[in-house]
Amino acid sequence: MSRDGFTSFRQRISNANSSILQVYDRWHFIKNARKHLDTFLLSAVPSTITWNEPSSISIETALTKAEKIKLIRNGT
Repeated sequence: MSRDGFTSFRQRISNANSSILQVYDRWHFIKNARKHLDTFLLSAVPSTITWNEPSSISIETALTKAEKIKLIRNGT
């Protein structure tokens, strides 16, 4: 028997006949898995992320050899 996660249904089906195979339906499984994933992510991932600005990098170290030659040729 396919059913949702309502525990009362599970208990009543078991009481009626314990040999009935109960299967959790796919839609409710995915819905509840998503709910639990959302709850977990809200608790595990901070609500704000701090962003630290990188320290200033000198132009000499940031430029490639080709970029340095281009700067020299342009006179800047």
